[in-house]
Amino acid sequence: MHNKPSKRILIIGGSGLIGSSLTKNCEELELNFKSTYYSNKTNSNQERFDLNDISNIDDLVKKDDIVIFCSALANPNYVFTNQKKAYEFNVIKTINFIKKIKDRIHRLIFLSSVEVFDGQKGNYEEKDTKNPLNFYGRTKDEVENFILNNMKNYTIIRTGWNTSMNFKYRCVIKLTYETLLKENAKMASDNFFSITHVDDFTKNLIKIVNNLEDNILHLAQHQKISRVQLADIIINKSKFKSKMKYEKVKFSEIKFKEPRSRLNDLNTDLLQTKYKVNFTDIIETIERKINIIDSNIEI
Repeated sequence: MHNKPSKRILIIGGSGLIGSSLTKNCEELELNFKSTYYSNKTNSNQERFDLNDISNIDDLVKKDDIVIFCSALANPNYVFTNQKKAYEFNVIKTINFIKKIKDRIHRLIFLSSVEVFDGQKGNYEEKDTKNPLNFYGRTKDEVENFILNNMKNYTIIRTGWNTSMNFKYRCVIKLTYETLLKENAKMASDNFFSITHVDDFTKNLIKIVNNLEDNILHLAQHQKISRVQLADIIINKSKFKSKMKYEKVKFSEIKFKEPRSRLNDLNTDLLQTKYKVNFTDIIETIERKINIIDSNIEI
């Protein structure tokens, strides 16, 4: 199941959270790969590529590439505020790119999100009905539907929150930490999600990329945690614990600019039984990130 990929891996969007981890791990494993960036080159084996201008696509995408598409505007708040720009990039430009390459590549791996679901039941399986609540989730849903209806050689990979040990990247641990330092912080006891160490995500994806047979696969940490549990771990472990506090509430009491999912976790039974991958314990990941945040902020 962990064979070295036999095809070249092409990473589109190689400087973001997941893309940069993929790039780093491909390099460390000495794989045949190419990674693209737009404005932030993070690796010497990266080529600049602008999704708004795909005139050089024939030079970039080689026959029989495994294309891992990571590129997206992914911050739901930003996407909601900039819907026209987000739709143009996340949907129109993305679909145009896929149309250009779909008949020449070995396989497309499109990174999607738990946000395609409505968060009413949680533990979502690959076959569950989609019903995105927010605009970001709707952009992912629309591209998923295009792929489902127009391609054969693909895998849609859905994931939840991923976190890096790099301080600069946005993640749920950092966001919760920052909220706890604010006045009138509220944490929902009935809001659940998973947190995946991004290096686990990318290493596992590379391990199984040769053997992907499923058109949809949930790739995420199987452990889930509530917002209150996460807040309590942060307060317990942070050196700034004395400056942190919150009010425990129900998810329905928290106001968002647009609806958000309450139960935001994915069922990974298919991943575990068929592909047999491993993840860092969720508590260990959280505690490591707290130490990094502690070391990088001043209060």
